[in-house]
Parts: sequence; C-alpha cells; structure tokens
Amino acid sequence: MDKFLLQQQVLERLADDLLQAEQAARAAHDTATHEENIAENKYDTLGLEAAYLATGQARRADAIRQAMAHWRQFRPGSYDASKGIQLGALVFLVDADDKQHHLFLGPDGGSMKLLAALSSFKSSAAKPHWPGPCRVNARVMRCRYKSLQAASSLRCCRCIKARASPRRQSLAITSPTMAVMKKPAPDTVVFEPEFVEGLREIWEDRIIFNKVLGLKLVHVAPDHVTARIDMRRELIGHYSYNRLHGGVISASLDAMGGVAVMAAIGARHMDESPAKRLERFAKLGTIDLRIDYLRPGIGDYFELRADVMRLGSRVGSTRMEFKGPDGKLMSTGAAAYIVS
Repeated sequence: MDKFLLQQQVLERLADDLLQAEQAARAAHDTATHEENIAENKYDTLGLEAAYLATGQARRADAIRQAMAHWRQFRPGSYDASKGIQLGALVFLVDADDKQHHLFLGPDGGSMKLLAALSSFKSSAAKPHWPGPCRVNARVMRCRYKSLQAASSLRCCRCIKARASPRRQSLAITSPTMAVMKKPAPDTVVFEPEFVEGLREIWEDRIIFNKVLGLKLVHVAPDHVTARIDMRRELIGHYSYNRLHGGVISASLDAMGGVAVMAAIGARHMDESPAKRLERFAKLGTIDLRIDYLRPGIGDYFELRADVMRLGSRVGSTRMEFKGPDGKLMSTGAAAYIVS
C-alpha cells in the first residue's frame, strides 16, 4: 500500500471539507450582512445568529487549513522495530471479535475513513509480509501497545497480524486526539423484513419523542440509515422565518445515530433471531453528541443520514448529516453510543 497515495487522499478530503466550510461561512456572512436582516427589534436575531455562524465556520476553515499544512509537511517513513509504532505507521489490527482494522497514523484530521486497494498485499502462514515502506512484525504481541488501544477505544487486541485480501477495504486515519473508524459490516448482509419493520416500529412509534418529531425511516443498511422529517408548525424555532428549531435538528441527528448503530448491531448478530436482535435496542444510550449548524433549517422537508464509523463491543461511533430539500448540507453531527 502506497502511503503517498493515502496522504493524497487525506489532502483531497480535507480540501473538500475546506471548500464546504468556506461556502458555509460565505453564506452565513451574506445572511448576516443582508439589508433585509437588519434587526428591527430585540427579538429579531437572525442577523446576529448568522454572524455567530459565520464566525464558527471561519474558525472551522482555519482549523482545516492547519490540518492540511500538517499533512503537506508530513513525511511518513519506514517502520522501525526499535522505535515501535509511531506517526506514519500503517498498522493492521484484529480486535477481540476478530474484526479487522487498518490504521494509518497521521498528524491531524483523525476519524477519516479512506478506501485503499489491498490487492498488492501478500499473506503467508509461514512468513507474513507487508510490502512498501512499513513492515510490521506479525508475531503475536499481547497488550504491548496500550497507548494505541486507548487512543482507538479498542478493547485489548489479541494480536497484530499481516492478513489481507485482494479486495477494497476500509482504512482509518487516526490522530492521537481522535477516535478510530472501523470497517463497516459487509455489503452481503441482507436484513429480514421482520427485522426492518420491527426496527421501524420501535424507532418511529414506540419512541414517543421520535413520533412527535415526525421522523420516518427511508432506508436501513448494515453501515448506514436514511430518514426524512417533514416541516410542521410545531417544529418552528423562529416564527418570523419559519425556521426549524435547533433542538429538533440535534434530537433528530441523535436519533439517527442511534438507529444506525442498531442496524450495525443487527448485522453483526445475524445468527440471532430478529426479535432477539431488536431486544438489544434496550441497552443503547448516547454518551457523547456534537452538532455543527451550517445553515438555517428552512424547507418543506429535510433528509437525514447516519453512517456507522466504528462499532466496538461496548461503544459505537457515528457521523450524521441533515440536508434540505435541495440537498444542501444544513447540519452535521458526530456521536458515540454505549451498546452493552
């Protein structure tokens, strides 16, 4: 695996994020300075709110530029067994559930998932081999890299193995301050209709607050879910502009992350009956949630999506998106959930 190509993918992703942040900052600045948004009384705060939003997006853009500078200056070297795993290492892990993780340790921009072709990898039972500049000792190393485990929120890994297959797999980019992404459930998993309908009933009807919000599941997959919410008078947060309340957005994205984790759990335990897998919903709980508001929530309906970035034995991590009818991104979220 060519680390230079991985580095270029990271820079491309950061460039896309920077463009998005700059566009959001310009849109918020235009809203804040538009003559129609000049405050007429103390309750007319649209211009002020847009100014705060523009400031936040400008800071986000600055942070992305800094991350890009770090990655441009970054020169990953070959693996040195005497120094152990450091920045620039390409690591292959197998967790306690025998799930595979490929990690590229970088200087910034953690929790980024890339796709890398692993067809160049060779595996041998007698002598595992990692091509390219990073060659990792494939012998069993129990509990040796505790700091790496803490950074990645993994349970005690059973071993570091040089196993790979000639297909495209997920690769996680991690930094010391960010969580690690895990390869999603295989695309070959097909849910039974009774599992999907049971999940829909729990999420849309039995969780009363979701019913109040009007959340409707559209698609359920092992590694992501999509949903829709229609604008209603009860959800208005600013009466002058018919703007969606920020609490509705955050609660909806939180609910999306939770149901996405449940779908991933269902895919992991396909050996159980649908009813048994649905019982696992009772153990789910939010332990961390972050929402970034990019644009005002104005529209007749909204589309939501949540992707599972990592599912461990105790904690699952997700990324969420909240879009308007025109497909423009209005808010994003990241969350962690206790699953056992």
